[in-house]
Amino acid sequence: MSRPPKRTSSKLASRHSQSTLRSRRPRPLCERPRQTLHNQKPRSRSRRRTFVLPRSSTSGGLMQNARSRVDSAQKQVDSAQSRVDEARANVNTATENYRQSLAQVDVTRSQVGESKGRLEDANAAPQRIDVSESEVETARAGTVAAEAAVHEAELELSYAKIYAPEDGFVTRKSVEEGQLVQIGAPLMAISQSDDIWVVANFKETQLELMQPGQKVTVKIDAYPSESFTGHVESVQAGTGSRFSVLPAENATGNFVKVVQRVPVKIVLDESADKIKKLVPGMSAEPSVKVR
Repeated sequence: MSRPPKRTSSKLASRHSQSTLRSRRPRPLCERPRQTLHNQKPRSRSRRRTFVLPRSSTSGGLMQNARSRVDSAQKQVDSAQSRVDEARANVNTATENYRQSLAQVDVTRSQVGESKGRLEDANAAPQRIDVSESEVETARAGTVAAEAAVHEAELELSYAKIYAPEDGFVTRKSVEEGQLVQIGAPLMAISQSDDIWVVANFKETQLELMQPGQKVTVKIDAYPSESFTGHVESVQAGTGSRFSVLPAENATGNFVKVVQRVPVKIVLDESADKIKKLVPGMSAEPSVKVR
């Protein structure tokens, strides 16, 4: 161990420094005062035993130790970061579960509300049934009224169409289009071409041997070259004059005998095509075969 240097007084040091500052002239090296030697700082000396290690080995160990500490700290940081990430994921999962729970609660509430509405609807069902039944009755009454109106309209429409009681040909028309007619007014005359008969006015003296069913040959003036066959259907029970509009009356006692005529109905036995040639009002000359 080396001894520590002796301490000099501050006054002496200040004095030497002042003297050093005052000397501006250069002096020879040999003549420099010794006081300048005292201006050097005292060297430090170790008071303990120390081992001096190589600088390279000491810094490398420290660096390796620091690196290991840094690696350990980094691992701890990474572990803590992973725990933080896991905690955040758990928080996100919990938040999502919470949202889903809220959505489920809303769905449940809506279902509860819907169930309440259905319950109220079911409770009001009897009233609606009564209302529906009344509406059905009203609809039925409306249907009956509509059917009656349709029937009446069809009846009114049927009045616009006039149907003849029999088939035939129109021979006389007494009405025109647009004319207003009354109930029961005659509109036209119809001739039945398939149902033609002859009314022969025989003298009463000719009826002695005449009987219904006897054959008759009829000559028509319109068709002189043709003859029509038929038979006697009936003999009228009365003379023509008796059933005339103004029958003859003998109230004075004067009497003139006049041969009366009796209508005899003769039905034709010809085919329909041949009978269609005949029309009412034609002149005919019948011959009855009585024997």
